[in-house]
Amino acid sequence: MQPLRGDVEIDPAVSIRDSETRLRPERRLVLHADLVFPADDDGRLLRRIRRDPDGREVVLIDNRLGPGLAVGVGVGLAAGVILGLAAPVITMPRERYIVDVSAAPVPLLYETLEAPPLVAIERQATWDAFLWVYSASYLFTCLFAFGVIRWGWHERVTIRLDAAFVRRLLAAGLPLALAFTITIIYAQLDIVLLQLFKNFQVVGWYSAANKYIDAVAWVPQSAMGAVFPALSLLAAGDRRRLAFAYEKSYKMLAILGLPLAVGLGVTAESIVHATRGFEQSIPALRILAPSVALLFVNNAFIYTLTAINRQLDFTRLALVTLAVNVVLNLGLIPPYGYLGAAAASTLTEVALFAGGWWLLRRHLASLSIVRSIAPVLASAAIMGIVVYSFRTWPLVVVIIIGAAVYLTGLLGLRALDPEEWSIVRSGFRGR
Repeated sequence: MQPLRGDVEIDPAVSIRDSETRLRPERRLVLHADLVFPADDDGRLLRRIRRDPDGREVVLIDNRLGPGLAVGVGVGLAAGVILGLAAPVITMPRERYIVDVSAAPVPLLYETLEAPPLVAIERQATWDAFLWVYSASYLFTCLFAFGVIRWGWHERVTIRLDAAFVRRLLAAGLPLALAFTITIIYAQLDIVLLQLFKNFQVVGWYSAANKYIDAVAWVPQSAMGAVFPALSLLAAGDRRRLAFAYEKSYKMLAILGLPLAVGLGVTAESIVHATRGFEQSIPALRILAPSVALLFVNNAFIYTLTAINRQLDFTRLALVTLAVNVVLNLGLIPPYGYLGAAAASTLTEVALFAGGWWLLRRHLASLSIVRSIAPVLASAAIMGIVVYSFRTWPLVVVIIIGAAVYLTGLLGLRALDPEEWSIVRSGFRGR
């Protein structure tokens, strides 16, 4: 296939919009590039490639059925089956919505691109369908737990309503529910403010960077969810052992979170390119990367506060953190856009970290936040230096090298004592 050479000229009298929606005049720019359009045997476009004069190729469109597209098609088909969406019936003549680009005048092209949908899709599922899906998932959890208790543990289950117990449970759980609701609000507040002050394109770049953080956010919650029953039992008895468990939880979460934070920050560009993400999300991901380590260790504070029955303190902390988040976003988003939102998110985690540490210092024990994990910090720093040196290598190789260096650092610096290694081995054995 012969490539097409395209010359793009931008008239200096025309102003274009940059990523921050400010109008700025541009000088005349002439871009010489080859455009290649590989197609399949039936003439369907497979890819659109821009080949620059220096030989660099940039894939503009990729319609090949790769793993990501295959998953997307599968999810789309599943959604179509579940929601029962019928194919739209288009009664408009074909010549009304198919435009010959080579012959059509420019105003007609703009009119076509800005036109509303051809036909409204009849949606057979409304928003309450998603409530039923959530309800069904929680019902499954309850039935599964019932089965484990009844037939796994061979315990007899009696169903009865204890009004006094329900009232005590609601009174104790309301502050916790309110606190988690507040954390959800400030976790989404930056998106709302970005839409208000900037535009949807900027929101997309920021959301794309946040998806990498969300991909690992479940790890500390799952880990502390497994530890929480033990913390609650210790809170009712030996406070000294509870303080010990609190310190070990903090250290173990730091061991998991620090390499992830360093790795995301150093290899942000490679990760985004490997996952075909937005180029503009790379700097935001670098700013958000430190929040991963804070997100991990903050769960140790939150779950320990809950275990010692300080839910109301956690609610107050969530309210203060929400106020900090609002102030930071209002101060950073207008001048810095989505990068300011990323900085506000990371600084909010710092505020939550400081507040959680102070509350537990007051109600349980004083934790040395640096000295207790100094070897872990050193191991993560060494890993970061090595990974930075090899960051241009294939991402899988860089990850393997980084993991090997980090584990070697933990062993060489004796970051874990024999008792902590025993805890790690027990975790892998499922006991």
